[in-house]
Amino acid sequence: MPKCEDGQVELPSQTLCQATRAPCTIVERERGWPDFLKCTTDRFPEGCPNEVQNIKFNSSGQCEAPLVRTDNPKSWYEDVEGCGIQCQNPLFTEKEHREMHVYIAAFSSVTIFCTFFTLATFVADWRNSNRYPAVILFYINACFFVGSIGWLAQFMDGAREEIVCRADGTMRLGEPTSNETLSCVIIFIIVYYSLMSGVIWFVMLTYAWHTSFKALGTTYQPLLGKTSYFHLITWSIPFVLTVAILAVAQVDGDSVSGICFVGYKNYRYRAGFVLAPIGLVLIVGGYFLIRGVMTLFSIKSNHPGLLSEKAASKINETMLRLGIFGFLAFGFVFITFGCHFYDFFNQAEWERSFREYVLPPEERANLWIVEADVSPELQKRSGRKKKRRKKKKEVDPGSERCPGVPTAPLAPSTVPRLPHLPPQPCLVTFAPDALPALPPSATFSRGPWDRRANVLHLISNPFCPESGCPEEQSPGHWQHNGGTLWPPNPGVPRTRGRRAALAPIHSRTSLVAAELLDPDSDF
Repeated sequence: MPKCEDGQVELPSQTLCQATRAPCTIVERERGWPDFLKCTTDRFPEGCPNEVQNIKFNSSGQCEAPLVRTDNPKSWYEDVEGCGIQCQNPLFTEKEHREMHVYIAAFSSVTIFCTFFTLATFVADWRNSNRYPAVILFYINACFFVGSIGWLAQFMDGAREEIVCRADGTMRLGEPTSNETLSCVIIFIIVYYSLMSGVIWFVMLTYAWHTSFKALGTTYQPLLGKTSYFHLITWSIPFVLTVAILAVAQVDGDSVSGICFVGYKNYRYRAGFVLAPIGLVLIVGGYFLIRGVMTLFSIKSNHPGLLSEKAASKINETMLRLGIFGFLAFGFVFITFGCHFYDFFNQAEWERSFREYVLPPEERANLWIVEADVSPELQKRSGRKKKRRKKKKEVDPGSERCPGVPTAPLAPSTVPRLPHLPPQPCLVTFAPDALPALPPSATFSRGPWDRRANVLHLISNPFCPESGCPEEQSPGHWQHNGGTLWPPNPGVPRTRGRRAALAPIHSRTSLVAAELLDPDSDF
């Protein structure tokens, strides 16, 4: 209490009040200050001399999990000075981390083996393979081969921690930075540049197929002189995107995937640099793929009696191969888009859930609640939650549970999984600290006070603000649920093959058959 001299109390100045609250901005943002802690002029007058010029807080405190102590301001979690997010993603258990790492290792190993085999077959017969559009498959496999190396780099000894963790034990966010190694940035460039180049090469392949099928049966070479533009577009666009991401420093590490990528923290950059390009690839590539298949089908159906049996069989074989490859390639790009879209769609909710890990679990049972004012941000959030809860009741009335009811134990985690905060804003404090004259055996209107297990309620039912929630197990008490907490050379013209010895053919149907049956044909 303020010191009382001669019947007068000297109130602390408003400057001192504001300086004291400065390190606790997360309280104001998430819960709001109660009336007696607001820096109003009636309690904290302005213009008073402030004898305390430099306020020093007790530095012996520790950051509660999932936050860790750090002196790097770039690692500080929002509104929590001196604490940063631990490197191990607290939203996933150790078991989930292991399962994801096993999946990444298996899928990347299969990818690198298949792409290496394809590259070897092209290199073994490069003189005949270096022709468009077939050689585009070589570049697609080369891109995903390099990308797989970036995914598998984390399985080297100690590499994952070096890639996704900073030296102070916090998660890498907002890379590149001047005081950290370049391992995170290098892995990001390998994975992102390879991914973007591979999907753009897919568009080039579908376009090349489409134009080649349209010119089938003619002497026109639609890709002659255009291959250099393929390389210019395919290699320059990912380069510009990569440089832009590094310029805005939006490369983040993730312990689950074991790599650094764009938009793990700021999902809006994920939408601009990943979802938008891949979505455009799906639309353009799908269009050219469908048009190419339709062109082949049109040639077969419009000239059924003019094409030989072998030529018709060759068209069927080409359509089948094109359909299988196009389906698999399009499916891969679509799955990639779907995964990033799912992450983008849910990341805001995951971020809100993470901000609820505020109270340490061992102190939850010793806290009592005092009603406080609601911050404007919390009012908006509560309104959105009530709307979602109402919609959820209409779909499944029995699915909603009261926050005060004990639930089944959760799976063990890398850090204690902290309990959710009460739905209403509140100020938490220890009852004996707030009421120093309170004896240990003091009783209240609703029951005795037990420092170790029970909680004094100044709100009738703060954890069940809405109707329909069951009463507590014992009057006047709130107990912790006790569950387990979260502890080439493309410009060279095509060489003349056997078709150079063919006699002049004037019928387009005959040209189609000759093109399909030629041993040097791309089909």
